[in-house]
Amino acid sequence: MCNENVIQLGKWCLSFHKEPRDRETSKKLCERNGGDLLWFDSKEKLHVVRKHLEAEDRTDFKLLNRESLLNSHQKIKDIHHYGERFCRIYKNNKTMKPSRKMFMKNRQLPIVFDDENRANLTTPTGFSIEPSSIPGAGLGAWAKVPVRMFSVIGEYEGDEHTDNEASTNYQWNILGHGSVIDHYIDAVSPAKSNWLRYVNCARNAQEENVKPVICDDLVFYMTSKTVEPDTELLTWYGTEFGRSLGISRIHPGDELDLKSTFYIRLSHKTADVIYKIVDTSLTNHTNDLLAYNEEQNNTYLGMLDSFHRGKWKLIYEKDYSFYMNEGLLLPFICEYNKSKCVDDQI
Repeated sequence: MCNENVIQLGKWCLSFHKEPRDRETSKKLCERNGGDLLWFDSKEKLHVVRKHLEAEDRTDFKLLNRESLLNSHQKIKDIHHYGERFCRIYKNNKTMKPSRKMFMKNRQLPIVFDDENRANLTTPTGFSIEPSSIPGAGLGAWAKVPVRMFSVIGEYEGDEHTDNEASTNYQWNILGHGSVIDHYIDAVSPAKSNWLRYVNCARNAQEENVKPVICDDLVFYMTSKTVEPDTELLTWYGTEFGRSLGISRIHPGDELDLKSTFYIRLSHKTADVIYKIVDTSLTNHTNDLLAYNEEQNNTYLGMLDSFHRGKWKLIYEKDYSFYMNEGLLLPFICEYNKSKCVDDQI
């Protein structure tokens, strides 16, 4: 039998933790007592755990801060919708001379091929190019005056080309028909671009204050929050660029049901073990597990079990730290070696 505070279910000794924690803290709390996060490694174990949870009052389990996550997810949608609104206005009025009410124009300079300082010289009044606050990022673009939310601060300029082999970290992909890349706007050369090339990549949602708006084969930069004076302008340059920096920008609201689904944290074995479970012990539950592939392996941290309307479903837990400094807070399950949990104080 298992010690006090640890439940024996079938041949497993488990403890159920109702207070939500991030994955790293969950794992450390399990290890402190000689265990680990429950391994997702057999259909039988999963079955007895689910039956136990169904018998429990799951309302006792404190879940992630749903309200704040729902609010932050709604803000993302609002910013996206405002960008679409700007694009509609721009398309309807692009034959007219742009006014500051539509977007802030860059300082107008001719495109030259020998002046490496051109990009810096296009910086409009109220902004400056100075060393970035991000270590190793070089120069950055800074607001020196207050900038209201949803202000379009300029059009991203660069060399337009169709050569995929000439890809750089300064380019935006412009999609054509069928969401196929039509061409690139590449600001790698300061002589062919403008000051917006110095807007660096945000590392988290607190830093991110600029959203790119791709409209009519152009790229505009719009503030996604009110920007205070002496604040660096930072945006998100896409999944691929973020991956090169080791940053994942996924909001839990894009992956999880924040309104009505119960989640509890498990762990996982190696890719080979997951393949075996899918192929053998879970052959009758293939819809219960998301298909494993290398791309997901680069973005997920472990496993979650979810319960909604009487049905359980295993899903991957991804890296949500861009929006949550501490990571996703969830209840969790620890698993212990039976001989240890009898002999040791848990």
